[in-house]
Amino acid sequence: ALAAAREEALRDERIVALGTFAAGVAHEMNTPLGTMSLIAEELAERVCEDDDWRERVEVLRRQVEACRSRLAALVASASADEVGRPKTVTLERFFDQLFSAWRNVRPEIDLRVTRDEPFCDRKIIDERTLAQAVSNLLNNAADASLQNDSREVRVGLTSDGKTLTASIDDDGPGLTVDQLRQTGRVTYTTKPGGLGLGLLLSNASIERFGGQVVLQRREPVGTRAEVHLPLAALAVEEAA
Repeated sequence: ALAAAREEALRDERIVALGTFAAGVAHEMNTPLGTMSLIAEELAERVCEDDDWRERVEVLRRQVEACRSRLAALVASASADEVGRPKTVTLERFFDQLFSAWRNVRPEIDLRVTRDEPFCDRKIIDERTLAQAVSNLLNNAADASLQNDSREVRVGLTSDGKTLTASIDDDGPGLTVDQLRQTGRVTYTTKPGGLGLGLLLSNASIERFGGQVVLQRREPVGTRAEVHLPLAALAVEEAA
C-alpha cells in the first residue's frame, strides 16, 4: 500500500510538471501553427483544380485548425472567466462533439460507435480533460489497429444511470501481461517514437472523477480499454 501511494504521488508530480510545461508549449506553438494555417490556405488556392491534392490540403488544414482550437481551449480553461464556472452539456452531446473532433484529426480511421438506446441524456459538466482522456485512448486504439493493417476502432457506450462505461476496441497485436501491468502508471509505450504519455494522462484525468481505465486482451487479437465513470462525479451542481 505504501509503495502504491508513493508511485501515485510520483505520477501526480510528473503530471503537474507536464501541465506547467504544456502551458509554455501552448504559447510557443501558436505562432508556427498560424504560419502553417496561412500556408495551407495558399496551397488550397494553388491546387484547386487537382481533386487529390485539394483533399490532402484540406486534411492538413483541418488538423492545423484542430491544434489551434485545442491550444485556445487550454488557455481558456485557465482564464479567470472559466475557473469556477464550468460549462454544461448533455452526455450525448459531449460524446458527439468528442467523436466529431477526433474524426477530423484521424480521418484515416473508421470509428464505429454504438450506444444504449435511449442513451442517458442527463446534463454533465463539459470537462475538457475528460474529453482529452478519451481522445488519448482512441488514438492508442487507432495506432494499434494500424500496426495490424486495420483502420477500424469500435466504441460502445452504455449507462445504467449511475455509471457510464465506454469500451474502446482495437485490432492491434494486443498487450502482454507485463505490458498490461505497466501501462498507465509510468511513461510506457509500445509505439515507435511514442512518448508514453497518453495512458498516463488518461488514467490521471479519469481517476480524478472517481473512475478507472481497465485494459484487457482481446482474442484472437486486439485490446479493449474500458472507461468506467460514476455519473454523480460529473453531475451539474444546482445553484443555491
